[in-house]
Amino acid sequence: MPNSRTSDPPDSGSPRGGHQVPRLSRRRTTSRGGRPDEQGLSASDRGVLRGFEAWLGQQEVIAAPSVDDEVAAFRGLLRVCGQLGVDPDDPDGLSELLAAVLDVGDGDDAEQLGATAAVLAVVADYVCFRLSTFEGDGTAWEPLLRLVQEVLAGLDPASYVLSQAVAAAEQLDPEERRAALAATLIVAKVGDLLNWIGPGRQVAPSGGVRRVDIAAAAGMLNVSAVGVNGRRATEQPAELSEPGLFELDEPAAAPATIRAMSMGEVPVLPHWWEALHTAELLERAGTRVRPGPAAAAWLAEDLPPEDIAMDVIGLVTAGILLDEAQRNFYFGDRVTALAIARVMQALSPDNPIELSTMSPFDDILAARTLRTLGYLEQVGVLEPSDDGSFTVPPALRGAVAHGLLLVLDGDAEPDEDEALN
Repeated sequence: MPNSRTSDPPDSGSPRGGHQVPRLSRRRTTSRGGRPDEQGLSASDRGVLRGFEAWLGQQEVIAAPSVDDEVAAFRGLLRVCGQLGVDPDDPDGLSELLAAVLDVGDGDDAEQLGATAAVLAVVADYVCFRLSTFEGDGTAWEPLLRLVQEVLAGLDPASYVLSQAVAAAEQLDPEERRAALAATLIVAKVGDLLNWIGPGRQVAPSGGVRRVDIAAAAGMLNVSAVGVNGRRATEQPAELSEPGLFELDEPAAAPATIRAMSMGEVPVLPHWWEALHTAELLERAGTRVRPGPAAAAWLAEDLPPEDIAMDVIGLVTAGILLDEAQRNFYFGDRVTALAIARVMQALSPDNPIELSTMSPFDDILAARTLRTLGYLEQVGVLEPSDDGSFTVPPALRGAVAHGLLLVLDGDAEPDEDEALN
């Protein structure tokens, strides 16, 4: 079944249209089962609830973590409708419910705004359900859906941009997406890396690339590096060592060849290596690394499987964005937040979200932010523009949005709200 946010426009025969609603949950978990408590609901409401539950079970992406969670939330909304005398079959009546939800959620408290956004996302799913199942002209529901979209975009601009990026990418031809994913450096070179590893290769005690192998592995990412056992007395650590508190000038050019004592001192390489393990393209076996369970499927066709390629790009994107924050550099969290905001803009170049300068140091941190963005350009997920901005190619936007979701949902999550209006 097509995703409810990415179907054809109404005039092409689909009742749902190209509606794209911010998603609060990237993946739908399995329903826990069991009949929800329907006490206090009318027979009509129970019928609506069961129809909505069945529809949710057919969707790839929904607002809540599971069908049961969303059904429970909607059951509560039905009870509120009963208290307000609102008919859930009437879009005008639901507009009254929307006004009540916004009235309760009015304010600047982040937790309350998050709860309001969650409720509105459920309402948006319900409206899409009505659009997809309404017998006759369902256009009466479309103004309500547009209103919910606008409100959600204001409450949570980051989620809105990500959902739009995913929905737009899903509308492209799958083979176009696969070709674009395969053309990125970090996907294109996976086959070379697997061939280099062969049936197995020794790794460092940490599980990373050995010093003797750094040159070969880094070369696949177009980085000139060599593993060394020590540094010269006058030699500074490699480029990824801790930067100065502020870098007022443009970032210093990387040395022609990076002399690295570990894989972690080579740009991008540790994030690529870790992503390939997480995607099960590689696996560690004692002191060796070997092709993982997903490697055979990757090598079976000229183009890699789309889902695995998206995972690789998303994981590498997340790793690069989080690098400064996770290394505890001075203002590393802030640099990460600013880089995230710039990537958000790159995902929606025609209608970008606004950046706010919340810190007097943001301009001073620009050089470090650009260095992070430069690594994303290096791996092929960002394209620079003449005006200094960046764009994510349309076919890659779903994968990059996946990476941002990993960052925003992760344990090392920076406060991206500081960099977004």
